[in-house]
This record gives sequence, structure tokens and C-alpha cells, in this order.
Amino acid sequence: MSDPLFNKLNSVRFHVMPNFNNSDTVVAPYNVMLSIASQLNHNDSNNLCVNFDNQKLYQIYERLGNSDPTLYDINRLIAMQITDYICTDIC
Repeated sequence: MSDPLFNKLNSVRFHVMPNFNNSDTVVAPYNVMLSIASQLNHNDSNNLCVNFDNQKLYQIYERLGNSDPTLYDINRLIAMQITDYICTDIC
């Protein structure tokens, strides 16, 4: 990228926020708090944090006609977004 900010980044962090509607675990709120705490502790001008909303990822698949995506589908969508970011940054 030509923006000077991206040339000085030390790290890029990717976080997936859980979907409480599809979660069958009681620790999802705890995981959100740990993720937010990590983001706040490592938030400075040399780090970039990208958040994915798990509920919105499910809604993307619903719009594509897949009403019951698997974890493989969701992980593949996240991996495509991360790859797109990395390839855009490198090229």
C-alpha cells in the first residue's frame, strides 16, 4: 500500500467476535472480554487490529443461499479476507 502508516506497522491482529445466537458455550462472553482486553493492551500507532463479527459472517452466507454454513465455510471466508489483506499489503 502506498499509505505511509502501513509501512510502519509492527503487527496486524485479527479477532473474531463470537455469535451469541449460535454459540452453545457459556464462555463466549468471557472470550469477548479477553479479546477486547488484548486489543486495548496492544493498541498503539504501530499495530493494526481487524475485527470480524461472527454473526455477520453467518449473514453473508445466508445471503449467498447457504442457510446453515459449517465452521469450515466460516473459517474459509475469514482466511480469504486475511489473505486478501496480506496480498494487498505485500504487492
